[in-house]
Amino acid sequence: MSNLILVAHDPGAAQMLLGIVGEAKWRGHALRFCADGPAVDIWRGQGLVVEQFAAADEAANFELAKWSDIVVSGTGFGPFEITCWSELGRRGVATFAAIDAWTNLEKRFSTHTPGGVLIQPDAIGVVDQYSIDLIVAEGWCSAPLYIVGQPNLQRISGLVKKARKSHKPNRQTTIVFFSEPIVQDFPDGSRGFDQYDVFNQIMLNLPSETICRILVKPHPRECIEGWMKIIGDWSNKVPLSLEITQQNSDDLLSMADGVIGMMTAVLMEAALSNVPVLALQPSRKKVFVPIIDELMPVVTESFQIPEALSSLFKTSDVAVGNSDRLSSIAKNADTRFVEAVELVLQEKAESLNLNAGPIGGNI
Repeated sequence: MSNLILVAHDPGAAQMLLGIVGEAKWRGHALRFCADGPAVDIWRGQGLVVEQFAAADEAANFELAKWSDIVVSGTGFGPFEITCWSELGRRGVATFAAIDAWTNLEKRFSTHTPGGVLIQPDAIGVVDQYSIDLIVAEGWCSAPLYIVGQPNLQRISGLVKKARKSHKPNRQTTIVFFSEPIVQDFPDGSRGFDQYDVFNQIMLNLPSETICRILVKPHPRECIEGWMKIIGDWSNKVPLSLEITQQNSDDLLSMADGVIGMMTAVLMEAALSNVPVLALQPSRKKVFVPIIDELMPVVTESFQIPEALSSLFKTSDVAVGNSDRLSSIAKNADTRFVEAVELVLQEKAESLNLNAGPIGGNI
């Protein structure tokens, strides 16, 4: 039995770690939760007690380090997780960071300062072997890598499948557009598309006979005011019900007649849960998340959008491609994740014992 501090800032990290809570508790581990940013509301929304972390608070950090056996964090694009595992790691606490996606891998460990260095934990968890191959090819990683799957995909797909057993088509066809902060994260246009362009193309290319309700789910890091303006503009031009929603993703997947997104992991949750799904990546510069291409229709040219939308509105099911690969990422992910954490703890303890040498010295 060990003391685990779970740390997250970004939504994906918070959701991934949420997926291991039950398994960790079942194995007898004690948990505390440190969060910042969007992760705070996600965890509190699940009834968890969330603590704040302040690097400058020496007394609080000493107490955390004294209590902790290991920091288990997600990885984002800011300094929060790095700061947590750095501050507690230098006080002797083991550190384990999990990557919940397949993009911007090295960036997650950068200090984001001029000439910034990489700060790595004792070990890193990744979703699959493909992630390991990417990291090895990039050549920056010195920490051991563990394949842990995607516990949130396991958790959400289980919840949604159960809820959709009694799902009937809505009286008014309901499509959910899951947005992503592409403008914010890639202002240089390196993706070739962004969330606003994609949504505008949806509106311009809806089948003429379509009468539906479209819900836009902004990413927690997006500015909702931007979406309010876009929705307001389109509401005056099309005979549709357009709304912004803050509902949980699993609730939206449970009730939706169809889902549209770009590269978000929610698309994989939808596919594994048998929700009709469509990925729009018009004019993309390259394949950014290969598994999405394997699982579902991906539109890469604007002229393909009308036909793709028409098919989405007509279908009553989703044709998942390589479902075995997706299922393998979700299968027993919570167990694999916690087992990796336990291995890191064991290896840390063995390392400390070896470095300590014989007790009592020479006689």
